[in-house]
Amino acid sequence: MSLASAAESCASSSAVNTIGVGRLVRSISVALGLLVPTLLLTMMVTFRAMMLGASTFNVVSVIVLRMEELIRFSN
Repeated sequence: MSLASAAESCASSSAVNTIGVGRLVRSISVALGLLVPTLLLTMMVTFRAMMLGASTFNVVSVIVLRMEELIRFSN
């Protein structure tokens, strides 16, 4: 393997790695952008449901469903 082909191989793998890191950062930022408002809304709904006397099981099931929707939407 010559030095030029080794450098080319290294450069191409570095570019692929950069694309992967960029995609990861974008995915994290999208997930956080969706997660924070969803958590705030979920907390408000949970508080309101508890004030109205909803059972803990119902509130937890709603939270789990919202998180599943968030994950499905972000992918």
